[in-house]
Amino acid sequence: MTTRTVVALLALGALSLLLIGNAACQPGPPPASPTAETACSVPTSMISPPSAQVQKLSDDIRLLQLIDRLQFTPEELQQLLPAVDALAAQRAQFDQAAAALDTQLESALGDERALLVADKPITDEIEKRISDLQTQRSATEQQAEQALSTSAAGLRKLLTPPQLAIVTGAYEAMLQARQELEWLRTLSDNDFSEQALGEASGLAVPEKGIDKTLLLNLFTTAHKMNPADFGKSEDEFAQKLAPAYGLSENEANGRLAATFGNAEMPALLRETAAASAGNAG
Repeated sequence: MTTRTVVALLALGALSLLLIGNAACQPGPPPASPTAETACSVPTSMISPPSAQVQKLSDDIRLLQLIDRLQFTPEELQQLLPAVDALAAQRAQFDQAAAALDTQLESALGDERALLVADKPITDEIEKRISDLQTQRSATEQQAEQALSTSAAGLRKLLTPPQLAIVTGAYEAMLQARQELEWLRTLSDNDFSEQALGEASGLAVPEKGIDKTLLLNLFTTAHKMNPADFGKSEDEFAQKLAPAYGLSENEANGRLAATFGNAEMPALLRETAAASAGNAG
């Protein structure tokens, strides 16, 4: 993968985080119980992490920025809100299951801590209890991801193509595809010969049906075209290249679930809708 490709992918990743910063609110697996190898590790930060309220407000702001970008009409919100409510309720069930496991895990970790304070050996029973609970929590998270992604697929019919492209990152993928093609067209024949194969190899995603031969042919055709002909074909070429930068369908459904399944999303949608109605009045 070339340096240019790496930079481009990092840029897309950063933008994706801006669009769905709410994913950080989702419950993740707890850190593994310290081992003899990691016991001496200590946090490097000299101050406390941001408060829960600061984190919540930051997450709310990122979601509100996304909502503003999506520009929902009142009619669209009326159709969307029941589905978002259902998705949030479904996630809440998994959150409750995860919280119950966390309560047990806190107890087990407390027991391990007490033994360490007393300078006593950690028992096999405690280690197994912690490991089992962590495994159960990981399984719960995987079940939630699968179930919520399946449910979120239904949101596709409630979003306009531009809205769907924004949430799933397809819009940014198209932009990056255009930038890639435009950059390749600026290269001299010699530079193109040196760069094209590396770009094709770096962007190839065989599981999406995008191999390096297809991309190399696409790049070569685009590079040889005169400006007028390329202008007519640019959209078609970008659509063929964009999946190399974008998400698979399953990944996109996961993005929809992470975005609209956020516990704060229903309230934020209603809050912005009420504000819009008030401004219109």
